[in-house]
Amino acid sequence: MNDIAPSQLSLLTWDKKWANELVFTSVGRTNLRRYFLFNNCQNLAICTDPIKGSMGSLPANYGYWGAYFKYNFNEHLYFHSGIFEVNTDDYVHEKKGLHFSFHHDLGYTQVYSLGYKNDHSKVEALYFSNDSEYANALTKQKYSDTDGVNVRFSYDFKDSYLSNLYGAYSQILEKNQPYDHYWELGALHKINARGDHIGLKFGQSELNDDFYAFTQKLNGNQHKTTTFVSFDAAIKYKKVTFSPFVQYIWNPDNYYRSNQGGFDHNVIMGLLTQVKLY
Repeated sequence: MNDIAPSQLSLLTWDKKWANELVFTSVGRTNLRRYFLFNNCQNLAICTDPIKGSMGSLPANYGYWGAYFKYNFNEHLYFHSGIFEVNTDDYVHEKKGLHFSFHHDLGYTQVYSLGYKNDHSKVEALYFSNDSEYANALTKQKYSDTDGVNVRFSYDFKDSYLSNLYGAYSQILEKNQPYDHYWELGALHKINARGDHIGLKFGQSELNDDFYAFTQKLNGNQHKTTTFVSFDAAIKYKKVTFSPFVQYIWNPDNYYRSNQGGFDHNVIMGLLTQVKLY
């Protein structure tokens, strides 16, 4: 299910474990985000890290060609890497269903990541290189070879009122991309074993110079740096989960902004509802 076609086969891979399960490989129709940028965010409506877009991948359930490799040095330390087709033109071409062609020739993204995990925590640091071509929003100049880095962690507390602490930092190493960097720090408390929780998150993003000038021209934006705080919760009742959220934003850039003037503060309220059918 996605917003391009009524159906799309997004996962069709050949997976194999090698060398007494120290090595894992996966090749075929897949998605970069299955393996990298592990998700700290409990509510998809407030997951905003711009590095995901600069890597050239649409979110699941979109599928594209890729190959993935993981090596476990031991039970805690691992290295994983992959190369994936860039498929951000799916919207333009309105790909339908089982569209497995290579003809778009946008480019490829390479990802290299070192990670550590144990019973309580998980930490990863990655570098990516996206060689596909983009256009500067202000100057219309074409550019390629977008690089970036990301560090993220998650720590679970046992027998504690605070259930989880997490954070992430992203730096996009291409001045023509919309964003320069982004960071977030959040905490989560699980209310019960059923999975109900409440969460609090702080974060900040900063625009690159040209995109800042572009939004000034487009909608009167006067802010290069945007700061936010988000509160969210999840309440399960039988097969239905209600996830209300509130987000307060200082100095919005182009976030939830139309082309009608500027503003200095914004409050977004929403309710995400999920129904489990089986």
